[in-house]
Amino acid sequence: MGYVALQQRWVARDELVALFWPDRPEATARGNLRPLLAKLARAPQAAGFEREPSRVRWRVASDHEALVAAQRERRWADAWELARGELIEGVMVPRAPEFESWLAIERERVREVVRTAGLHVADAALETGALDEAGEVLMSLQRQDPLDEAVVRRLIVVLARRGARGEALSVYEAFVARCRDELGAEPEAATTELAEAVRSGREGTVGEMLPQPRHDEGTPLPVPLTPLVGRRREAEGVVSRLMDPGCRMLTLVGPGGIGKTRLALEAARMAAPRFGDGARVIDLAAVSSDAGMHVVIADALGATLGKADDGPRAIVRAVASRELLLVLDNVEHLPSIPRFVSDVLHGAPGVRLLATSRASLGLAAEWRYDVAGLSHRPNQASETQRLEVETDASQPDGATVLRGGGALRSGRPSRIAGVRSWATGPRGDRGRRRSPGGFAPRDRARSGVDARARRGRHRRRALARAPLAGERRA
Repeated sequence: MGYVALQQRWVARDELVALFWPDRPEATARGNLRPLLAKLARAPQAAGFEREPSRVRWRVASDHEALVAAQRERRWADAWELARGELIEGVMVPRAPEFESWLAIERERVREVVRTAGLHVADAALETGALDEAGEVLMSLQRQDPLDEAVVRRLIVVLARRGARGEALSVYEAFVARCRDELGAEPEAATTELAEAVRSGREGTVGEMLPQPRHDEGTPLPVPLTPLVGRRREAEGVVSRLMDPGCRMLTLVGPGGIGKTRLALEAARMAAPRFGDGARVIDLAAVSSDAGMHVVIADALGATLGKADDGPRAIVRAVASRELLLVLDNVEHLPSIPRFVSDVLHGAPGVRLLATSRASLGLAAEWRYDVAGLSHRPNQASETQRLEVETDASQPDGATVLRGGGALRSGRPSRIAGVRSWATGPRGDRGRRRSPGGFAPRDRARSGVDARARRGRHRRRALARAPLAGERRA
């Protein structure tokens, strides 16, 4: 139900089958889905749930929807207040890797939104001298991610301005030790310079060294006409390659109609929060000339074109200082596209490019990702899987839960979004078997995966931007 509610659209039953029973014969998977949907439709907490023969929809107010609206409208204080707990907290669906992958990606996107909101709230408090408020927000963010260097720098400033210079330097030294132990790297130069400024008694001016978090509303990404089915792991892999410091340009290569555009749109949606200026998707399928290509790209990026031969240079100037993911869709028929991409790579160091094409572009800096067709569902019979929906008496209003979490509350927004779980304390066991170490078996495994992902993310942050590399096959 949490998945359907988050979509805010009609969801095809085929999509749910692919998400929750990817390894089951289709007849078995549909047999699992039908009684589950019937049971959900009868639940009083699922008021407004709609069923049709081929699709379902649940349009319901949620704190996730409110969080996204607050971000879109730059109401950062409201977004920060909406942050509490993980997205669809506590939900576990055994042997459903597609759903687990989707959930991990969405949770990371929510964390990025809340992090951005927290930095804005902390900066506003610093500007007005509300040091206690800024310190509380920053300490919460640091507990979520101790290796977030932007948070550490702001926390050092807050402590120094409070007069706790020794405590500020202790935060810095602890961060240095953690970077060396977990990443094998040193802090960024800006962090070291900030610590030296505090050590020398210049804490009143060090706030100017802090980079301000940016948010660019820009042009909304295109809304896909079809759901992404069977390619969530591929989308995650594309994003992972795009965020690699050595990758400046990635081309999705495959025959027409194989799904390159849909995969690129999903990757752009997932990666956009990681770029200060977001992502732009530009469809070049209808373009037939160099001049037309320049006009379409310039219009999408807000660049002003001058004389005819100045098109590429004007576009590069417009994005030279941006931190942007630029997606160029359907480029195989444009002979000048390799030259244009090369100009952007050399003139705009903060821009990364994702292209879709029927053939690689032949650039030295190009990474290639081959997009293949989807595999067929296996025919062998196996054990039936079901999502259990049950009433948890420990929840207010007798909330319905899906396998130990994700409450669907009657008469109020569903508790879907949020990430400030440290503020609410540990959750109850909800009847799940726990090991002597305190974690449920899957919790322990997940905590290790999360830690490895966090270390990988910070290793990439610690590496300097790599020069244009030789051609690689992703």
